[in-house]
Amino acid sequence: MRVQKSVFEVVLDDQQYEHLQKKLLKYLNKKEDQLRFYPLGVRYRKKVVVMGVQPDFAVDDAAFIV
Repeated sequence: MRVQKSVFEVVLDDQQYEHLQKKLLKYLNKKEDQLRFYPLGVRYRKKVVVMGVQPDFAVDDAAFIV
């Protein structure tokens, strides 16, 4: 789900997470770009505050902000 122009939230299992990292690294210009992954465990995901339009799905697995 796109959160901002260049910020996305995704729900991935460990294999999908590794695959996404490898795929995105192909497009990364290491001199100009930066790619960050913020894992949100169950404990912290419950503390996320969303204002405005709410997503139409529930997150039950590991979530990452990319």
